Amino acid sequence: MKMMKGSLMVEAAYIMPVIFLSFIAGLYMLFYFHDKNILLGAGYETVVVGSEKMRWNEENIEEKMEEFFHKRVKGKMILFSKPKVTVRYEKEELVLRAYAKKKRMALKIEQKKTVRMPERYIRKKRNVYGK
Repeated sequence: MKMMKGSLMVEAAYIMPVIFLSFIAGLYMLFYFHDKNILLGAGYETVVVGSEKMRWNEENIEEKMEEFFHKRVKGKMILFSKPKVTVRYEKEELVLRAYAKKKRMALKIEQKKTVRMPERYIRKKRNVYGK
């Protein structure tokens, strides 16, 4: 019988689980940041649309914007499922907070948009200058 060294097998037995776990961790990070970008984009779009609707004094803006947010996110999330969202009007700002959770991983975002009323600003300027 020939004598062969088995050191390569022992080293590979230690290294392969590390490589495998690194690959899995990379996939989870990829899915996490993908879902975070989806939430951020949908949140920004929601507060922009909501600020325009606030400008025209529509009713039930918060509820409509929550529905709009869920429509924007539907079918796009990979890792997290069904984020919880709240939309509130605070101090002339429309604030959206979204929260998603999967086992021990959690994702929170917050988007704010000031409700601009340029026509009020223009009217004030005209009154000051007497035009």
